[in-house]
Amino acid sequence: MRDRRWLGLLCLAAGTACGWPAGPARARPPEGATALLVLPDDGGQAIPDALAAARQRVWVEMYLFTDGDALDALVAAHRAGADVRVLLEPAPYGAGDDNQTAYVTLQQAGVDVRWFSMPGGLVHIKLLLIDDAAWVLTPNLTSAGLTRNREYAVIDRAPADVARAESVFQADQAGRPLGDDAGTRVLVSPRDARPRLTAAIDAARASLSVEIEELSDADLIAHLAAAHGRGVGVSVLVPASNVSAATGAGVAALRSAGVPVRALSSPTLHAKAMVIDGGTTYLGSVNFTRASLDDNRELGLLLADAPVTARVAATLDADWGHGQ
Repeated sequence: MRDRRWLGLLCLAAGTACGWPAGPARARPPEGATALLVLPDDGGQAIPDALAAARQRVWVEMYLFTDGDALDALVAAHRAGADVRVLLEPAPYGAGDDNQTAYVTLQQAGVDVRWFSMPGGLVHIKLLLIDDAAWVLTPNLTSAGLTRNREYAVIDRAPADVARAESVFQADQAGRPLGDDAGTRVLVSPRDARPRLTAAIDAARASLSVEIEELSDADLIAHLAAAHGRGVGVSVLVPASNVSAATGAGVAALRSAGVPVRALSSPTLHAKAMVIDGGTTYLGSVNFTRASLDDNRELGLLLADAPVTARVAATLDADWGHGQ
């Protein structure tokens, strides 16, 4: 079953028929179709396989890139004739020169690979543009991200979303300022992620479930507490291990306001996810920290997509049940 699921996701990204009935009306999924990969449940091989299967283009903007399978897949796509471009953070926090091997390997293979820095911040984005789809990830391209952590990947083929993701990559590749959004589901730090995530929290009327790697931004914490105060069923799940002092302080602030908070031990929580009123989902690279919202290059999606929301909500519920 797992193999069938990731094969279907791979076919969706490629825009091929694969599991869909033949015929003009169903030769490919409808435009705007969105699919979800939940890790580690679904297995991470779908991502390297999608990279290797690309035929038009693979554009990658990534914080950490150390997975050998994904690296081999990019080289294979380049050799098959795809337009492969890669932007990497030159100095990941606490990870030193971890991206150096990927950079050198890609450069030697003839791939257009470049370092990109954000003044005063990090390139913490996890974005893949594969043929006509935007893959918006919470995992880095690392073994832990693809095979062990709690992570999500959205495969988004909505033309406006893909165009916005392209504009982010192209602006960063050229080192020019990013223009305004034209009303897509894509949110970007430091451009518009803070106001849009704040508005999503403030819009909650019944329930608000958060699963987040880092939680320390005082303003978002205040809005979560305010949602609880007006009767919204707020729950927050954080990782049990490697919790920063700042996140610990954020947890304490929420608990003092009466917000239920639990810690997840397994799988390791690296995701950034939120479900509002069972109808809207946030997934992406943006943590609930000041740096992530105001300094870093980050990218996420705010989706009103019933199948995606249902599965994320079910995953959050299951993780909450395993939290302490």
